[in-house]
Amino acid sequence: MPPRNRPNASSTDLRAKAPRLTLPAKCCRPRTGANFTHAPYRGNAQAMTDLLGGTLQMGFINTPVAAPFLKDGRLRALAVTSNVRSPLLPEVPTVAEALNLPDFDFNGWFGLFAPKGTPAPVIAKLSDAVGKALADAKVRKIFIDAGAMPMELGAADFAKFVAEERGRIDPLLEKRKK
Repeated sequence: MPPRNRPNASSTDLRAKAPRLTLPAKCCRPRTGANFTHAPYRGNAQAMTDLLGGTLQMGFINTPVAAPFLKDGRLRALAVTSNVRSPLLPEVPTVAEALNLPDFDFNGWFGLFAPKGTPAPVIAKLSDAVGKALADAKVRKIFIDAGAMPMELGAADFAKFVAEERGRIDPLLEKRKK
């Protein structure tokens, strides 16, 4: 429920231990005038329970976690935070589309990392194995069914992607500390 002293506020799950999950809400707030009340959660499970139970009015929940509740009608998706629509929820707009925020993109991603100094032949072998796995239609389907869009970038392109993401996200994290 909104706090009694802030009737226009919405409680949302801003996970204190996961800044990557709090950034979409924190970046939406000043650009839209939305008034969120911070409700810290350790993860999706408790946030989802409170969202379904009405304790939260909205939440930024991972798509694969929310999808079953969207399909059975217990939740309504407002938007996805990535810059492209989710293959699991193609009818749901992106935040960029729904709120006219063209540069809004907070998409979770996973990558395979190796310790600094790992020999180049080992990196090449790992990169090749990942590329082959992601080229397999069955493997791609597993990722897509889980709400992920597989991207095989290769080691050099992935390093560039990580650097670009850090360049985009790190300033937001610094701003958040202040």
